[in-house]
Amino acid sequence: MPDTSITSANGQFSTQAEKIENLLRSRYGQWIPAYELADVALQYCARINQLRKKLRAAGREEIQNKTERVRGQVHGSYRICLKDSEPFRIDSRHSRAAEFEREFNVHPPAPVAATSDLPLFAWSSL
Repeated sequence: MPDTSITSANGQFSTQAEKIENLLRSRYGQWIPAYELADVALQYCARINQLRKKLRAAGREEIQNKTERVRGQVHGSYRICLKDSEPFRIDSRHSRAAEFEREFNVHPPAPVAATSDLPLFAWSSL
């Protein structure tokens, strides 16, 4: 099995994963925007994946992520917390559509009232 350790080789410097873990732990349980993690490591997703493996092996904590749509843009955030912490809203296609409709005040067109009493289909005689 390959070594999945994320500690620095000689202990004199912090790895990107260590820096991200320190950032997440400094605001334990709070959502950290992805752009803050990108300031530490552009490939923060790979470092998050390493941390998730480390935390999964320890068994108590996990890294959660969420996405929100704000004026058509997707904003991602991460947090580290205990496994049994409060659930967060799961982002689904239905919830995004409902959020879009609320944000842009989209309403389906009103049904057109019947203007005549004629039947929809008329038979013509030949």
